Amino acid sequence: MRRDCQCITVSMKRRAPTTAVLCALFLLMVVAANVSVARFGPAALPFTAFLMIPFDLVLRDALHDRWQGRGLWVRMLALLAAGGLLSWLAFTGARRVALASCGAFIAAGVADCAVYSLYFMQRKTRMIWSNLAGAVTDSIVFPWLAFAVFDNMLSLQQAGIKFVGSLVWIALLSRFLFARREPHRPTAATISTTTLT
Repeated sequence: MRRDCQCITVSMKRRAPTTAVLCALFLLMVVAANVSVARFGPAALPFTAFLMIPFDLVLRDALHDRWQGRGLWVRMLALLAAGGLLSWLAFTGARRVALASCGAFIAAGVADCAVYSLYFMQRKTRMIWSNLAGAVTDSIVFPWLAFAVFDNMLSLQQAGIKFVGSLVWIALLSRFLFARREPHRPTAATISTTTLT
């Protein structure tokens, strides 16, 4: 019986996507979202806001867990820079809008990463708040950079759609993307000891 359980555990670990696969999916979704908007215009915005952008936010959290303690910020900023570049290249419309897409993507990723790094909260709580931060940041930065306007209602609507979409992806993907045990969360004692040494 124990051997059967071990076999099941090993098979589940093998089915878990590798870090390289998650990075590829992350970048592919960036391209898909921008190509969809460039091809179908405003009609694609609800689709990208509910499915694609939240999917990327959840993938970012999964990569955060895997890179924690191993050059997290260097790797994450490199990934966000690559995604921002692809976002700019994939958007075939106006250059200003393409740059806005690039800037909003990077800003949202940094906001998500910063909130997810608040280790005093449990993982699921951090995922919810970090995705909310990413959704709000993306929804504010993009129209500001693209059109130099602050549209409160539009930003609120877009942020709400992205946040609800992220909750759906969290519910669907958490058991497949995240380990049951959380990575080691630094305590105040650990931080003070590290600082002293």
